[in-house]
Amino acid sequence: MVFKFILCLLLGMFAWAKEVIPTPLTPSKRYSINLMTENDGYINPYIDEYYTAGTQIGFSTKEFDLSKNKAMKWASYLGFFNKSPRVTRFGISLAQDIYTPSLKNRKLDHLHDNHPYGGYLRVNLNAYNRHKTFMELFTLSLGTTGRASLAAQTQQLIHKWGHYPQFSWDTQIKNEFIVELHYQLLKKVPLLTTRFFSMELMPGFNVELGNARDYFQLGSLFRAGYNLDADYGVNKINTAFDGGMPYSDKFSIYFFVGAFGRFQPLNIFIQGNSPETRGIAHLEYFVYSSEIGAAMMWHGFRVAFTITDISKTFQSQPKHHQIGTLELNFAF
Repeated sequence: MVFKFILCLLLGMFAWAKEVIPTPLTPSKRYSINLMTENDGYINPYIDEYYTAGTQIGFSTKEFDLSKNKAMKWASYLGFFNKSPRVTRFGISLAQDIYTPSLKNRKLDHLHDNHPYGGYLRVNLNAYNRHKTFMELFTLSLGTTGRASLAAQTQQLIHKWGHYPQFSWDTQIKNEFIVELHYQLLKKVPLLTTRFFSMELMPGFNVELGNARDYFQLGSLFRAGYNLDADYGVNKINTAFDGGMPYSDKFSIYFFVGAFGRFQPLNIFIQGNSPETRGIAHLEYFVYSSEIGAAMMWHGFRVAFTITDISKTFQSQPKHHQIGTLELNFAF
């Protein structure tokens, strides 16, 4: 498994330097609403632990050619490739993450060697720069952890509807105002292009800095299907890459696989942020994940499902963890 992961990363980084033929930039005139839900219960209904659920609702503007818009010239400086032709889209989303210990440990008065209870409620402000063969993403996240994140209330409400056991959230991480900055660079490298079937690699990296999570991630996606020049892949709430919104009205269908490696020196959702939560779990600094999924879109509508396998995120975690991601995108 580790060999395959390393091989995928090497192929992705090699492909980054490969010469490609650029495609014309045509700004999408559609606005988008994006809905996402992640849950380990989508893969195994009998588990409910660690990173157990994520929910996000977002809105994105149409794409702007800032070189022709004097009123928005200030936004043209948001990027590291200002001399490269591009179109820009802005977005805002509201997201919530929920973290819990393993089921067998939730009745303990004092957790040890397990994932702390935690929640993260935030607003994400996004700017997508789509170039001819690559895309940049800038994100500013502002939010809160602890009781103010409403994670306990959300899980208890869902468990009440489903008649599942209720557990106390008294030991969750404390309230803390969170500021996070995120940058991502993702590149398209065509491998095969025909009228009805295409294949491509999409190597990339992202980095996040703030007072909740610090990490640097490398990875690569392999996609195969019909009309891959419709988007930069699907979105995720907490892992892998964000592909943004579709930019073509043409019908597209594809499947994908990916592998990612992450170095994370800080993650308060595992390390804790108070005397009561620090030391419950010890962070794994190197985490890797793999994913497989499929997506279909037409006229800006997109439906996608992804299965993600995540390696141990804390040292005493007994095994990998799997989550499922369902994404719906509506355009108008």
